[in-house]
Amino acid sequence: MRGVSSTPVVSFISTRRVSRLQLRRLLQLKAPGNLESRWLTEDIPYGLAAWVSIARQYGIDTPLMNGLIDIGSVVMGQDGWTSGRGVEKLGIAGMSQEELRTFLQTGQIG
Repeated sequence: MRGVSSTPVVSFISTRRVSRLQLRRLLQLKAPGNLESRWLTEDIPYGLAAWVSIARQYGIDTPLMNGLIDIGSVVMGQDGWTSGRGVEKLGIAGMSQEELRTFLQTGQIG
């Protein structure tokens, strides 16, 4: 693509249908300036760990997410597994898939 330096990201994206504007926006994304960023301190324990907890409840393996939480825990210096929300804290522990679906659609338990 003209006007954009070649990087592995550019090479990967240029093989896909991505507009120049989308590509420029992707290249402008910056990593957080420090390790206290909410990208780590919130997204790992309250995002990834919560999703893994839900997946485990229904017997779904999440090896990549597990690895990201483990690495993020080391980087943050806190346990991303226990500092966030799991199915217990979310109030959905033990719900069947149908019960969870009903709860999400209606807000009603049972």
